[in-house]
Amino acid sequence: MRSPANTSSNATWQAQARQPQRLPRTLACILLCLAFVSQGAAQPNAAAFRPLAPAAIQLPDGFVNEPVVSGLLAPRAFDWTPDGRLLILERGSETSDDINFASIRVFKNSALLPTRALTLDVCGDGERGALGIAIDPAFADNGFIYLYYTRPSAGAPGGC
Repeated sequence: MRSPANTSSNATWQAQARQPQRLPRTLACILLCLAFVSQGAAQPNAAAFRPLAPAAIQLPDGFVNEPVVSGLLAPRAFDWTPDGRLLILERGSETSDDINFASIRVFKNSALLPTRALTLDVCGDGERGALGIAIDPAFADNGFIYLYYTRPSAGAPGGC
């Protein structure tokens, strides 16, 4: 059986034995990061990091790239109802594109309806706000729609 002193010195020895292995890995990571940063600094026009334009995408034969719905502020999520309507969750309201509002828009019969179905007050900063919408599997019978959003809280700093 080992004494506490032997266990302690053994643990110290193992930590010291592993320490030199960390240094080369850490140094390699730092050098790799510096290499990427210096490459970015050498290219003042960072065109290599821009997303591809829609026209540059090569689609398979028989497919076309065209917008289905336009006139939305900042769409976040969507879901289809059984009768073919598209419910779209977007940031903003009828009068504001403020991140602390969210709306449900309805796309029906190939047109975006001008009136919003619902507008909510949300906490929209960071990774919060209105983030998801789902139609209940029994929507035809119960009409339930589920929203995933961050609601304001009166007791929280800034209301969120």
